Amino acid sequence: MLEPIIRRIFRAPRDRRVGARVIRDGCGDLRILCLAGAFCADTATNWSGWIANLHERFPEAEISIVNGFYYYWPEEVAVMEDIVANGIDVLADEHPTIIIGFSFGGLLAKAMVDRAPRHNVSAIVTLATEHRGHLPRIAETRDLHLNIPVDVDVPTYSFGGLLDLIVWPWTSYSPNSHHQFFLNGHFAFMHSEAARQKVLRTVDQIIQRHHAR
Repeated sequence: MLEPIIRRIFRAPRDRRVGARVIRDGCGDLRILCLAGAFCADTATNWSGWIANLHERFPEAEISIVNGFYYYWPEEVAVMEDIVANGIDVLADEHPTIIIGFSFGGLLAKAMVDRAPRHNVSAIVTLATEHRGHLPRIAETRDLHLNIPVDVDVPTYSFGGLLDLIVWPWTSYSPNSHHQFFLNGHFAFMHSEAARQKVLRTVDQIIQRHHAR
């Protein structure tokens, strides 16, 4: 019943519904691959703060984004599959990579790693991702249409917001993830400087652990 309302609120211009595209910025010994959530793939609006913070903190890293506007229900599976396929193409060069996925993008990150025949992903970082879905039709899309596994063969670092009214806090971690709760809401993980810096401290620890700098 809510889907027509959500579609109207988050309707994307036609030129943003053409499928996924890969945006690369910089080059280096490490790649940080970013994946947007449903309804919010516009790079200029949603990833500008992250891009600035990542370049400031890791100036020698390549920052890549697989961009594509999608809803999270089954009718949009083709767009989500396109995002996953583009991500697998990016990972095929086996360049050392950390993936950061916001909201449903965290699930697409797990799909990429699970399906990629070759990759060199050292960690997946998920932000307000509903790993054990409760929202209408997310579980259907995740489990039946995309067949996303609960766990993948790389370490997962998950973050949830205790004030998140979209993804309930107790659904934001998978069984074997390294999990942290922050006192913020859903979109703070994208738009709050303080939340981004907290996550980046964990990303820095991952780099120290897995990658020479």
